[in-house]
Amino acid sequence: MKKAIFMLLLPTVLWAADSYNLDDILKLGMKNNLLLKSQDHIVNSKIYLLDSAKSGNYPSIVADYTYTLMDDKKELSMKTIGGTMKFTQVEQNYSNFNIGIQYNLYTGGLVSALVDISRKTVDINKIDYQELSNEIKYNIKNAYITILELYSIKDLYKAEIDSLNAHAKDVELLYNQGLAAKIDILHTSVKVRDVEKKIFEIDNNIKIAKYNLKMLVGEDPDDNYEISDLKEDFLHVQLNENDIISNAYKNRPLIQKLEMELSNLKKSVDLEKSGYLPKAFLYGGYNYNDSNDAVDPKGGFLVQAGLKFNLEWDKPFKKISAKKEEIFAFENRIRDTKLKLKVSVQKSIEDFYTARKTYEVAQTQLKEAEEYYRVTELKYKNGLASNTDLLDAEAMFTSAKVSLKKAYYNVIRSFYRIELESGSEVR
Repeated sequence: MKKAIFMLLLPTVLWAADSYNLDDILKLGMKNNLLLKSQDHIVNSKIYLLDSAKSGNYPSIVADYTYTLMDDKKELSMKTIGGTMKFTQVEQNYSNFNIGIQYNLYTGGLVSALVDISRKTVDINKIDYQELSNEIKYNIKNAYITILELYSIKDLYKAEIDSLNAHAKDVELLYNQGLAAKIDILHTSVKVRDVEKKIFEIDNNIKIAKYNLKMLVGEDPDDNYEISDLKEDFLHVQLNENDIISNAYKNRPLIQKLEMELSNLKKSVDLEKSGYLPKAFLYGGYNYNDSNDAVDPKGGFLVQAGLKFNLEWDKPFKKISAKKEEIFAFENRIRDTKLKLKVSVQKSIEDFYTARKTYEVAQTQLKEAEEYYRVTELKYKNGLASNTDLLDAEAMFTSAKVSLKKAYYNVIRSFYRIELESGSEVR
């Protein structure tokens, strides 16, 4: 008997839908979202570039080989008492080979500037990851509450259908008693079909919304899962506007990124300065040259100290001036971005207040619609209102319920928008 029960329950266990709450979905999204994974690889690539820039602080291995073929060998003529003697200076064909280690003693600040810029570039891309992460969190939350909203509205329409079906039975009973017209039955049936169409549309929207949520968390789209209601109270949240705006300047990754990009731009001035500063190096290695067969040994070890200086007229100075102009422009861009950020944060706060006021109005509207339906139903039972009046009153009642649900979830959306714009939680 137990085995039979288990076999009956097995399909239910195997096909049971997954269930998630918002925290589960957010963790899944931060782990699996494909855009975040892509940005993570970009960060890793910048780390490799940083390590590459640091290699300028270490010795480098230098090797070169040349083979020379000339039209004729080069000879040195020397007059003596017995006549003119010729000595081969350079053979017609010869090889030259060098291998050694070079260490840069001074690069004019080139290497240190490259390292600093590369290090800041890593940080900038990490901030890009954080900004993208905040945006994806917002999109996941928005998709999550869209599903909750659609389910709640669907429940309202299902309740309306139940009410209409019960009313249709009453009308049919009255019709059989000769107390109602056939048109009342048809009118009620049409209303039922209208609500059924709305439910079909909502079912389709729920499926699409679930696909979208799974896509955001980096999984194959499917709708075979359930989600839990939110437990937070968003209707009585108290906001400190000044703190939110001031913290946005500190916490919003976009502002941090711009500050770092400005720092990199200033450091690039040092990079350009290295163009006209001397470079000093040490070189030690082995050299082989067989350009003269009479010379032995043809190879040997050596140590060199070198100093290089190269000035391309006023090119480095023009580049420095160009960079300084870029810095002035970028500083203004940061100021402009901060002003826009303040406006966007302030707008999100005002949108939240507006959404909450809209919810309060929707509550009042629902009470009025409920009372209107109650009075109309009472009048209908006493023969003082028509079937059309009752159906219209019920549709108005349901519409008010739907409006209240939409207003509630708009409050939540606007709250999440504040967190996105400010770059942090605001509770």
